Amino acid sequence: MNEARVYADGFERSFAEVKDLLEFLAERGRNAKWIRKPTNTLRLAPLEKEAQNLDAADASMEEILEDTEKNTQLVLKMRGESYPVRDCAIRTILSRAGVNGDGLRKLDKATYAKVVNYCLRVAKGDALIKIADGKVSAVHGGDKHDYCILDMKAMFETRVFIIMQSGRSAR
Repeated sequence: MNEARVYADGFERSFAEVKDLLEFLAERGRNAKWIRKPTNTLRLAPLEKEAQNLDAADASMEEILEDTEKNTQLVLKMRGESYPVRDCAIRTILSRAGVNGDGLRKLDKATYAKVVNYCLRVAKGDALIKIADGKVSAVHGGDKHDYCILDMKAMFETRVFIIMQSGRSAR
């Protein structure tokens, strides 16, 4: 198991046994946290401008920053905290900012961050931010009627149980 690079944007994993998948999901849950922040206080910044503010003292953070440099090149700042941004978080950040379009991808990182930040400043409500394995993985709507945090291990256990039961009843 190559768990050392689970933070990487290109990380992928196959499982031969259901128990291995469930153990993996349990570990991912232990290595993640969810925080709520007002959306209008979030800011994107180019990694090159924020790298010195991120604690790269340990080897894993250094690897996380290298992966971020190869991919999004962005950091999400929120009142005294900064986290590298995973590729999978971009769509949710743009959704919270209320902005989208192919033109954004054509901008340099500093201009891209500036445009998104203008939109974040006027966004309403809270953001529910998932930080997993050292990176921002998602920025969902954080108001009570928005996104609901689900335990992935429990969801998959339930699906496996249902599949196993339906297989038995088909016999």
